[in-house]
Formats: sequence, structure tokens, C-alpha cells
Amino acid sequence: MLEFPIVVIDSSYIIPPYECPPVENARQSDILGNCAVLLWNTHPDQNSWQVSYGPEGILPTDGSVINCPIQATQICGLDSGVHYTAYVRAVCDHDSICY
Repeated sequence: MLEFPIVVIDSSYIIPPYECPPVENARQSDILGNCAVLLWNTHPDQNSWQVSYGPEGILPTDGSVINCPIQATQICGLDSGVHYTAYVRAVCDHDSICY
């Protein structure tokens, strides 16, 4: 009788990390005195948002940050005659918090 060795091969799965969907259609909706109102479209996986803003050309990591529980924010204290840049990123709570 011929015997064969038993070989067991385990299966491995690589599951990519969850990526929070990006914010879409960020836009200025209104100017009220020295305030600007920003709106954006959301995705069901997004729980909240962060807005970073500052003078035109500022990097997202160097701006003032506002935490937003809804898909809009009002930025006040802006100077007339100055151009500003704003960045919006989504925060998702999916196994852990990700942006």
C-alpha cells in the first residue's frame, strides 16, 4: 500500500482597510457680512466632517479647523479683500475612525 503525506494549506485573506468616502461638491453657498457658508454632499458612511480654512494657498494641515456634525458650516471673522481656501474632509466611524 502506498501512503501519501497529508499536506494542509491554510487560506489567507487580505482585507484592505476601509476608506472613508471623499466629500463631494464642496462649495460656498452664501456670504453674510464677514462670514461664508460652506456646503457639501455627503455619503451615508460619513458621521461628521472637518473644515480647514485660511488665506488662499494654505495647506490643509496649516489652517484653522472646525469640527462639523452636519454637512454645512459657517466661517466667520473673514477679512474683506482677502481670498480664502477651505478644505473639507469626512470622518467615518467604521471599526475605527478614519478620514
